[in-house]
Amino acid sequence: MSFKEGKIYSKNERFPEKSFEISDNVEFPILQNPYLPVGSIPFQISRRESELTTIGVVRTGNFILYKQIRNKMFSTRYLSLKDIINPELSESEVEKKIESLYFNAKQKSYLFRLVKILFAGTPAEEQTIVSNLFSHEPEFAIFLRDQIFQIEILPLIHGPFLNRILTSMDERIIRFSYPKLSPPVKVMIEKNISKNKLKSILNSPIKKPEAGESLEEIVEKEIFKNFSRKIYYENGIFPIYQESLENSKTDPNQKMEVMFQSLGETFKFNFQIFGTRSIRLYSVTKKRFFSRF
Repeated sequence: MSFKEGKIYSKNERFPEKSFEISDNVEFPILQNPYLPVGSIPFQISRRESELTTIGVVRTGNFILYKQIRNKMFSTRYLSLKDIINPELSESEVEKKIESLYFNAKQKSYLFRLVKILFAGTPAEEQTIVSNLFSHEPEFAIFLRDQIFQIEILPLIHGPFLNRILTSMDERIIRFSYPKLSPPVKVMIEKNISKNKLKSILNSPIKKPEAGESLEEIVEKEIFKNFSRKIYYENGIFPIYQESLENSKTDPNQKMEVMFQSLGETFKFNFQIFGTRSIRLYSVTKKRFFSRF
């Protein structure tokens, strides 16, 4: 679509059926091409359900906005030792278990730090500490988000978790993975099934699993599914702009007044959105597009 000489033109021969202009929250049907709009720039035109095109911008010429810096918030998932460790174990007993795990030295150092966090505070305090780790220690964050979910964490998991997996899996697939497992993981398997079941697995033929269906992959997916927690953390900053300081909860001293100048002929800009109609194209300058919610 385009706007020229006071009218809105569709590139097609005609506007789609049920097209309408929205002006002051009232819908006006568009029955011809070109169309003489009822409202003023910026025009809002709907040509399809859940689709809205804005022609032009809200602010033109010179205008002032108030700049404020906000922290970028992200979310991810991590494994909390609180959710997997036997609550009856002492700190030293947990550390002893970690010593036997098949993680490398650096990964074990992260696990030892997690033990300190586990025994030092409340769940809320743990969330705060872990959130800060994601913000300021990227290598630790990678371990918490990805590496900790590997099968080698099994010896720390308390309860019938592994038994449920082993009893439902094809014994031939377990047999395929068994020789490659680390000694601590093998011990966990032996503890979670009967001697007869283990004998049956070891005597069964081998079946190569499809991608994603090996014992290791299934266990790791189930660890993530059953025990991962959501965590929010800060990483980086971004600016926001407001038209005025009124009704603002932020300290006015933390905001900076900035002068902008829009480009000329902003009526040539089309801003198209799908779904919600709450976003508007506020202005376009030489370096920025401003939208308003």
